Amino acid sequence: MSIVKRSFFWASCIVITGISGCTTTATADPVALSCGKDSVDRNCILQAAASALDGIENDRDWIAAAAEYAIALDVVSQKGAARQVLKTALEKANGLEDQAKQLPALLELSNAFAEIGANDLALKAIDIGEGKLSNIENLDKRIDLGGKFASARAAAGQIDTALTKTRTISNASENAASFKARTFREIATYQAEVGDFEGAVRTISEIDGGLTYYWSTARSDVAELAFAAKEDIIANKLLIEADKIARAQEDGYFVAGALRDIGKAYLRGSDPEKAESYFNDARAAALTAKSPQHRARSLSRVATGMSDCQLYKAAASVIPTAIALASKEKSKIFQNFALYEVVGSAAFAGDFETAFNLLDGIPDIKFSDATSLKGATQRDIAWGLARHGQTQRAVKTARNIAKPRERVQALSRIVRLMVNPKMDAFPRYL
Repeated sequence: MSIVKRSFFWASCIVITGISGCTTTATADPVALSCGKDSVDRNCILQAAASALDGIENDRDWIAAAAEYAIALDVVSQKGAARQVLKTALEKANGLEDQAKQLPALLELSNAFAEIGANDLALKAIDIGEGKLSNIENLDKRIDLGGKFASARAAAGQIDTALTKTRTISNASENAASFKARTFREIATYQAEVGDFEGAVRTISEIDGGLTYYWSTARSDVAELAFAAKEDIIANKLLIEADKIARAQEDGYFVAGALRDIGKAYLRGSDPEKAESYFNDARAAALTAKSPQHRARSLSRVATGMSDCQLYKAAASVIPTAIALASKEKSKIFQNFALYEVVGSAAFAGDFETAFNLLDGIPDIKFSDATSLKGATQRDIAWGLARHGQTQRAVKTARNIAKPRERVQALSRIVRLMVNPKMDAFPRYL
């Protein structure tokens, strides 16, 4: 799916500085003692993640890493530990003085709480965040975050409240209208996840402004879930509408993304011929995006979509063109960003020779939210290795990430993949 649902501790406790009530220590625990550096036991991988988390000094980075670590704990049925980690993260978030960092942290935590089923704490984090939105001076940022908190409410079960809040967003500017459309899209997906397809279709019908990309992907997101629920009539109707909207767009970057998602929906609806046609059209559309880095990133995302559908050979065939396009980008910053995405896509497709060769050229610099662009790239390679059954190599790659934030994320994501081998790749917006 293109929308991820927002929704060990060995023995009886986990030892992390500042959050444990344990009376034992990590070194005294028999599981901890038996963990070799290359162990692929889930508890041992999570032990390594806990150790890396303990080494993060910056509270904002700690929160980002803890959110993913807690979800990994939850998927291996360590629900109490997961909840405790997130409660500690919420305390840290409340202590952040810079609200430009605090509100995104609260948003991350609200989604993580919802993911582990702790809706009470998700709503607490949302209430805190929404209460501070008025302090954000930049109007676009305030509307963006407001929409994301509304979406988080839907993930935590308050769909009607989320819809009411979203309807108050004005279409006065193109940005605001796009944030509103994105939020309706996400709420519609949550409605579909709980089987309310009539409600999801009604929500989609409320999208009336902003990027038409969201108009199309809202339909393909819900259609994919409708196919899974044997609601084929709803799914096919939505995809016919999504197709018309997708092809009417002017920017190939968005056309490609919308067509890719239609292809994924059709493949998961057991129509591989249609899916292949849409993936091919998405590849062609990506080549018409406005700049080399947009074309490279768009192609890489088409490749990722195909890999999510286990079309690994077809996905790998896209990578050389994406690399060539990225190399033509004049801006070094955007060239690095494009290559970061391409490397991940290569790994997701199983082309590890290309992925590791390109890794050498990725700089070890802070980039957007990532503490290290190279570390974020290694994180994605590690996940790709795990997807293709090379778990020991994946763990070794993850352990070698220098920055602890990205190391925690990598190890946590490997565990989640071990539990759910069919999961889609993570979005790679930094």
